[in-house]
Amino acid sequence: MSTTKAISKPTSEPVSLALLKSHLRLSADDASEDELLKHYLSAAVAKAEKYCNQYFTSRILETTFTVTEPFQLSEGTGSVLSVSGFVTDVTQLPTVGQYWSEYVKGIAINRQYPIDYDNLPTYTVRYDFQADPESDVIQAILKIAADMYENRENSTTGTVNRALSLNFQLLLAPYCVVD
Repeated sequence: MSTTKAISKPTSEPVSLALLKSHLRLSADDASEDELLKHYLSAAVAKAEKYCNQYFTSRILETTFTVTEPFQLSEGTGSVLSVSGFVTDVTQLPTVGQYWSEYVKGIAINRQYPIDYDNLPTYTVRYDFQADPESDVIQAILKIAADMYENRENSTTGTVNRALSLNFQLLLAPYCVVD
């Protein structure tokens, strides 16, 4: 199963500080809380990304595949920056059918390709990801950041509520990726 991880920090945020200030009905000229608002925006984006199991910010990503998996990068993928591991170029990717036909014939498969399916060789693709989140994802991020701004402390004594409220879940549910 492929795994994806972020290699760089976000290069662009899906929600601007000006939009958050407008959402909170704060003066655009007042810069006294800008650092705090940027922090809330960053935390809100991270919370939405973790909940949906996908990225909403542009950045460089790295996905590792086993050689039997189809080569398919997520929507929004820009240019492939590098390929490393068992395969060093995207054009070298073998198809599962090539290995299966050799296996059925009883011919020894390349020694670098073990039959042990738990330890298949992998290759890693590094690429530029350009996020373009939908308007309801942006609205959910705005609401999460506004909730953090308005409720700076826990509302319940002795417990910590880490779950998203139903309102945020309804906005983000269509974008959840299940592995």
